[in-house]
Amino acid sequence: MAYLNAYVALIGNKDTCALDAGIQVQTNDALYQIAEETQNGLLLHQVILTQLVVHVYFREYLPCVILAEKYDIKRKATRSFDIFMIFYTGIAALNLARDTKQEKWKIIGEKSIRKMLQLLDYSTWNFENKHMLLQAELHYLNGRHEMAEYAYMHSIHSACEHRFIMEEALAYELFGTYFLENKHVEKGMEQLQLACDRYKQVGALKKTETVKDLMVLVRQVHRGWRNRPS
Repeated sequence: MAYLNAYVALIGNKDTCALDAGIQVQTNDALYQIAEETQNGLLLHQVILTQLVVHVYFREYLPCVILAEKYDIKRKATRSFDIFMIFYTGIAALNLARDTKQEKWKIIGEKSIRKMLQLLDYSTWNFENKHMLLQAELHYLNGRHEMAEYAYMHSIHSACEHRFIMEEALAYELFGTYFLENKHVEKGMEQLQLACDRYKQVGALKKTETVKDLMVLVRQVHRGWRNRPS
């Protein structure tokens, strides 16, 4: 059910076959309460992880790290549970560090990169694109633009090669954001369009809409800037 909630959030359509089949729907809050009351660690992990995914993909970075910290206090450390927690928390923290200039978020992001580097030793296939995307965000935060651009491209290539389509889409989106924030509008729009294409490919239509809305806003602002009186 937790995965269904994340799926619905990303596609933006509650009229799913599971709902039509009469399956009882539970909110994430209800599932979290059930997990705590029954001490079901697996269910708790599923609820937290799927919420982290939705928070990051919709750029809700502060709720993501707050939720991750809350879960970290409760859980028993398990490597298999750590993988995506490390990745999504790191992405959220590094974006918060750039937006707020607060050192505490950078520290969390750097910690995620160190942990992901350790995982990379076990499997380049699974972890290379994640590590490089985290590294790209850190380089961007530190003002190392050439290194950031190389890392974004490396992450995209790795995700594409190993068929992590949602992570490829996220990398395109973050690369596009990087270009936009550094006033390279055309390059940024190209990356955002590629992100839209990948999100649409996997059926994440609600997420596709949010990126398209951003692109419309950017075009409007850019057009207004070009047409301003000299």
